[in-house]
Amino acid sequence: MMYRNFTCSFASLASGRLHTTLTSVFSHQGFFHFGLNMYALTSFAPILVDMMGHAQFMQFYIGSGIVSSLASCGLQAAHWTVRRSPYVLSRPGLGASGAVFAMVAVFAQLFPDLKLHVIFLPFISFHAGDLLPAL
Repeated sequence: MMYRNFTCSFASLASGRLHTTLTSVFSHQGFFHFGLNMYALTSFAPILVDMMGHAQFMQFYIGSGIVSSLASCGLQAAHWTVRRSPYVLSRPGLGASGAVFAMVAVFAQLFPDLKLHVIFLPFISFHAGDLLPAL
């Protein structure tokens, strides 16, 4: 049930399971995946929520998750045109990483000069705007 309803792939969309574009945003591969996404969410979201408001932030976050799921499925289809492997179309995608990347990108656009630190390497710092080429 988890695989069928909480992972998104080109094959799942082709079979009519359009809800997986949303539900896959709320499933994760493991605790580390979940933990990193939630760390980023709790680090950047409060500032954006204060600026956008709760409702607009939720629309942005969920919309970004759905768009990233669709983009992933589009890349699967493009990859399939090259490899012609049926596995490519059914490879599952899951997690909030697309929505989190969108949130960090907006944060970096709004606060490009803000200095950030890496949690595991606190002696390394960089400006938020430096993230944009990497995203």
